[in-house]
Amino acid sequence: MSFAVPVQKTPWHKRLFRKLCTSPNYYKSMQPMFWTTFVSGVTPFRIASLPNGAKYLKTSCFGYLNLFVHLILMAYCYAYTMLHNESVVGYLLSTKVSKYGNYLHVCIGVMGATILPVAAIIRKKTLEKSFNIYLEVDRHFDQIHVGLDYSQILRYVLFVLSLVAIFDCTITVICIYCLNSISVYPSPCLIFIAVAEVLGISVTISLFCAMVRSAQRRLRRLNWVVT
Repeated sequence: MSFAVPVQKTPWHKRLFRKLCTSPNYYKSMQPMFWTTFVSGVTPFRIASLPNGAKYLKTSCFGYLNLFVHLILMAYCYAYTMLHNESVVGYLLSTKVSKYGNYLHVCIGVMGATILPVAAIIRKKTLEKSFNIYLEVDRHFDQIHVGLDYSQILRYVLFVLSLVAIFDCTITVICIYCLNSISVYPSPCLIFIAVAEVLGISVTISLFCAMVRSAQRRLRRLNWVVT
């Protein structure tokens, strides 16, 4: 006499957590970071999948178009704020120094909005080389049966991106609240510039932190093997 053993179904929240927070390889663990840099216009490439399941850094025409649109929007917003003498500091403190500071801020902003994506395009080969070095190190670890938990890297990336989202939203809300408290209502162009600048800097720093964290985890694993 046989009895059927009921199979308990995994709760949906555990399945969702396993899908979002687990990674079988390094490219998958870095995918949210590069998706964020791609959407925010910091880099024109993203992580894509081949038919065999392998992942790589893909640069498409849409990526360059997205980058070009971001640059056009930034240039238009900077020009609008200059023509209307609009700036966050100028609303709070209108002096000759603040006006010159606004012009300097616009010049630096235009340079940064141009140099950052151009540098990302030029240094793409260096980034791919870094990825290949990481993967080569991982293959050597596999040969000596030492695994690397890519899920921890993915969770670190998600944690950093969550902090970036909270920080950027908080800064934006505080600035808008301070201006509204003195009956000043900034234009959409000024809001876009403020958000784009903070987001671009935050995402760039986050990408650097994620790459350094990846190297740090491999060095720790290497020291663990040696000792």
